[in-house]
Amino acid sequence: MFVRVAGDSFDYWKLASFVLWLVFLGAGLAPEWAYYGLRAAAGVVTQRALVNSPYFITAGFAGYMSVFCLSKCRQAGLPSHVACGNAFQMGVIAFLAFLPFPLELLVQAHDIPVRQTRNFVYGLGIMKLAAWWYLWSLILYYHVSGKPAVFCRTIWLFPSLYSRNGRQVPGNPSPSSQESPRPSRQNPTGEEPRDESK
Repeated sequence: MFVRVAGDSFDYWKLASFVLWLVFLGAGLAPEWAYYGLRAAAGVVTQRALVNSPYFITAGFAGYMSVFCLSKCRQAGLPSHVACGNAFQMGVIAFLAFLPFPLELLVQAHDIPVRQTRNFVYGLGIMKLAAWWYLWSLILYYHVSGKPAVFCRTIWLFPSLYSRNGRQVPGNPSPSSQESPRPSRQNPTGEEPRDESK
């Protein structure tokens, strides 16, 4: 898993990178715990804090994931507009995965009397966990394979981002290829039409 390509020695740098990513994703899974825990450890009171919301972690982590995805897509040789599309979608997924949603609400949601509110809590919690699991599996696959092309095959949430100047979404046939062939200029007898200008 963490073996160098050039030899059989253990790649400690890749292992350390993976451990840091686990800390990063763990803090993003519960940003409110990370935020208030860091503030308490630093001894910063609410009145002196520059930021009083865990959404600072959510937005910062989502922005970092977006820039990281953009860098890897360009490193893999993707066109600029496709790389930016992947990065934007990665930012949306990361923002959803790092939302400050108390996970204990999923256990306590059955006590909510209003059905619509209860379904909303279940839905938001499941989407957050699904997005977080997707990011975790993507980072794991990236460290196992060691290839930046992992980030080139992200989920297409907004296919229109990949179309620019007539270019289509990768893998989709262009409309010109789906047009019916033009009728032949030959007459019904099979002969070529005569040029009247001669």
